[in-house]
Amino acid sequence: MNKPGKMAMYGSVALFLLSCFMPCLYIARPEGPVSWNGFEILLLNGWMAILAVISVAWLANPLYFFAGVCVLNSQKGGSSLSSGLGIIVSLAAVLVGGTSFWVKGVPIPKNEGGGTQGLVDHFGVGFYVWMASLLLMFLAAVLTYNQNRTAEKAL
Repeated sequence: MNKPGKMAMYGSVALFLLSCFMPCLYIARPEGPVSWNGFEILLLNGWMAILAVISVAWLANPLYFFAGVCVLNSQKGGSSLSSGLGIIVSLAAVLVGGTSFWVKGVPIPKNEGGGTQGLVDHFGVGFYVWMASLLLMFLAAVLTYNQNRTAEKAL
């Protein structure tokens, strides 16, 4: 069993869950600033950014979960193909998540009728914890891939 890869994956999941309870995004509004925590972005607001053509960064979440499945499968006796796919998908999650930096200063639509809720002012600590979880999943995929390649060569 790949202990470093397993620990990196568990750490990644812990960071992801932790980021859900932390403020991730601060919106500047005329009536006062407001923060969105990770759960609000994951479940309520983030996917709407895709529909409003603001950002595709929310798509890093399904990529993250798929990468986790690939890494977990390869740690439980899967081939290096599964862990190689985990590397590709987790790297895609990091790159797609990194597009979040482009939304600073972008107006958030209020509804389909027009108007805005405010502008994206800055990122909270939860955002950086979320990005760290994406990077840690990538590290878990790389460590698992290396372990599987070593085990295949030993045969």
